Amino acid sequence: MFDRGFIGGDLYLEGAFKAMNLYTEEGKIAAISRDLLPCRETVDCQGLKVLPGFIDPHVHFALSLGEFTSADDFESGSIAGAYGGVTTFIDFLDPAMRAGDFKDHFARRRAQALKSRVDYSFHTTLGHYEGDLSPLIEDSLEAGLTSIKIFTTYSDSGRDCPPPVIEACLRSPLTILSHTEKDALVDPHWQEVASYEASRPARSETEEALHLADLVRATGGTLYMVHTSAGSTVAALAENHTDLLGKHLFLETCPQYLHLDTDAFKGESGRLFLLAPPLRSPGEQALLRSLFRHIATIGTDHCPFMKAEKLRYPEASRVPKGIGGIEYAFLLLYDLFGDEVIPRFTANPAAIFHLENKGTLETGKDADLNLFDPSGTTLVEGGHSRSDYSPYQGRTLKGSLRATYLRGEPLVKEGILYPSQGRFIRRRLK
Repeated sequence: MFDRGFIGGDLYLEGAFKAMNLYTEEGKIAAISRDLLPCRETVDCQGLKVLPGFIDPHVHFALSLGEFTSADDFESGSIAGAYGGVTTFIDFLDPAMRAGDFKDHFARRRAQALKSRVDYSFHTTLGHYEGDLSPLIEDSLEAGLTSIKIFTTYSDSGRDCPPPVIEACLRSPLTILSHTEKDALVDPHWQEVASYEASRPARSETEEALHLADLVRATGGTLYMVHTSAGSTVAALAENHTDLLGKHLFLETCPQYLHLDTDAFKGESGRLFLLAPPLRSPGEQALLRSLFRHIATIGTDHCPFMKAEKLRYPEASRVPKGIGGIEYAFLLLYDLFGDEVIPRFTANPAAIFHLENKGTLETGKDADLNLFDPSGTTLVEGGHSRSDYSPYQGRTLKGSLRATYLRGEPLVKEGILYPSQGRFIRRRLK
């Protein structure tokens, strides 16, 4: 007798949809069958696609920038994610400057994350790191973190990672995330909002991406480029390093770079859309869309602020950088690419970041499920983030999420949030 049976839906299995039934027991997927098997409760999935729970590998909850802190903490951010079908996310530790920083940074974020309503993990993060990297790698792996983020810019705030440390990271067995901009081409003091994109031009991303790809080739490491913003960056990597893509080099992009462009910077509301890297020109966006086949994952870089905070200062350099997106990310991408987006929210981030019990519908894995109605529509409203605006507000998107289950239990059904407690996911190298 199974706990629940999800009956009559089209299950997303190995990249295709199959009319099957799925059964859960004790939080796991216990059986997948065409047969009707005995269970305590059945869920009617007729006309629905049954998808794995979504994974957002790039969020910034409770991120302190000194004067400003991102609007969502781990509770509100995870709730917004739950309404968007996100059952697992990966946030970041504070940047470590030396190996001894890790344990305090990890303990602090673990304590903050106890309020999360969905499952979670973290990426270790480096600033201008000094000393031997080995102890930090050992501490990361012991804590269940298999990924490290580095910055190639932000020298003005001490977050730029020294080149020898970057190379040492790439010689390690961990997945290395890179904020990829050439520091010499970035102007952190830029004041003009309408021309903000010029302060961090597409060329800064492309040139640094090619340099890092060369390092990947030389070291044999694994690199994951976060928030790839420019189509020209993807084109250059596809031309020069196509053999690395999807093997040792993985590209993430975000909904904002596929739906918004530099026109958003114009006018009085332009400050609401400032983030780093910036939105790109319509031409860059069109190129990025055309090269979507090279994108491995979608991360939201969810880091919203309140409208009054974004509008507090007229100078671009003083505006807190970041926007929200976790709640509507899947629908925004489905609206553009249809079923092609599904592995970028599920199997791909699970494989890249060693989330062994997530990302696919297989027996023995966590019963994280989304019941998706492809014939429905969704109006983007204010949503469930604590931020008081959405950059996508007023749009009508294809498809609707009817229900989300976390480890076999209802998380959100027909717009109602159910009680839940997220768990820290320890990851390990295969």
